[in-house]
Amino acid sequence: MSLIMSLKLNDHPATTYPGGVSIIKEATPGGKVFILKQGEVTVSINDKKITTISKPGEIFGEIASIKGCKYGATVTTNMESSFYIIDNLTTYLKRNPDDAIYLLQNLCDRIISMNENFKSSEIL
Repeated sequence: MSLIMSLKLNDHPATTYPGGVSIIKEATPGGKVFILKQGEVTVSINDKKITTISKPGEIFGEIASIKGCKYGATVTTNMESSFYIIDNLTTYLKRNPDDAIYLLQNLCDRIISMNENFKSSEIL
């Protein structure tokens, strides 16, 4: 079961933001994790657009939450967007261990994508 389905089944409330809102700001203390329910966001680093994401279930802020570090990117809504918000991911995953598999799969997909982008770049 996906993390977003688990949150729905547990009646986890969703929060909606209008377009143009930075829900996560790069270099600010991490903590909250945002799971896209619906809408679209832009991810940027140093004010440079990295990607646009609209796939429900995508997760933002999980690394900063787990590691206790600052957010590594800014995430801005492009339109009205709804998110499930987890205040403490470690505590949440201890209570819902099956959701850790979904999170690990998501992180692995990102690493594979970054590796493919690196291989195709002119750096090599």
